Amino acid sequence: MQRDLDHKIGTRTRMFLTLILGVIFTFAPLAGALEPDLVRTRTHAEHITWSIALLAFACGLALWARDSMFKTVINRRLMVTTFHLFVTQIALWTGCWYLDVPVTTAQVLMILLWFALGGMISITIDRRIAPSTLGYLVAFVVAARHPDHAMYTMAAANLFFTINAAWVWKPAQLRWTPEERRAVEEAKLARKRKRAA
Repeated sequence: MQRDLDHKIGTRTRMFLTLILGVIFTFAPLAGALEPDLVRTRTHAEHITWSIALLAFACGLALWARDSMFKTVINRRLMVTTFHLFVTQIALWTGCWYLDVPVTTAQVLMILLWFALGGMISITIDRRIAPSTLGYLVAFVVAARHPDHAMYTMAAANLFFTINAAWVWKPAQLRWTPEERRAVEEAKLARKRKRAA
């Protein structure tokens, strides 16, 4: 049980996947706002298409990293939460389409969805993600006040989440002090000498 709940297992892969999805989630809204013809996000159907594409991409990443990301309950919960996010996004955009909710309003509601999901991660998986959850709450309030700038606000909140998650999930090697790093290198060298002898 202790191993299954160990945050340190799979940190390298978790951070790598976080950075990939974080970069996409940060730059896609910016591209959609600055270059609408390049990243088409002006209709509900286009947002649904993007969400389906991201879900398929996340499934591909999970398949590629299955040895690491399905090794512990922490990593499995994060992967399932990621899938849940994209499925819920598809449902949100479909519902807003049927209800004739304007696209700009739906974009603001999507930030609220991310706030709710961030809160779920903070409560059930890793409380160190709480700053990002608060970031999404602030972003939602700002976007609700200025819906025309929702995509910029969305990008800023996603960038903050990426930085927060990459920091708390960085591999253990990056947390070592110079003394600890030197001790590990000396231990590796001693093992090599022992094998050579």
